[in-house]
Amino acid sequence: MIESETDIFNFGNLLKDVFNLGIDTNKFTVTGIMYTIFIWYFIWSCIVHSGCAIFALITLKRHKYARFYSIVLFLMGFVGPLTNGIITSCLIALVFKFYNIHMKQWYVFLCGLAQAALIVFISVCKFPLTM
Repeated sequence: MIESETDIFNFGNLLKDVFNLGIDTNKFTVTGIMYTIFIWYFIWSCIVHSGCAIFALITLKRHKYARFYSIVLFLMGFVGPLTNGIITSCLIALVFKFYNIHMKQWYVFLCGLAQAALIVFISVCKFPLTM
């Protein structure tokens, strides 16, 4: 299935379809599935990193320099999905389309959630190494 160049930039109804978990993604192209997985990963990453940044700000508010660590945590909620999220979302969408696996919106939602959970797990595993 060859996509036209206009399909890549035509995401008009896709943003509405991202939050509708009852539809089937058979009508989506590879870029549509990639975009939907990326949006869910971006949302979950921002939620997790915002919560961590608020917690860090509350606990480190009296420290002279460490309170700025919460800004770094908050920014990583945006930078992480923009770097590794785009690549992994594209690879997941290509694998599912290559094997003709019909993705429901719940699968796309779970793929985005799993990406965010995996990044949080890797980040937590790196924390004891700094001690």
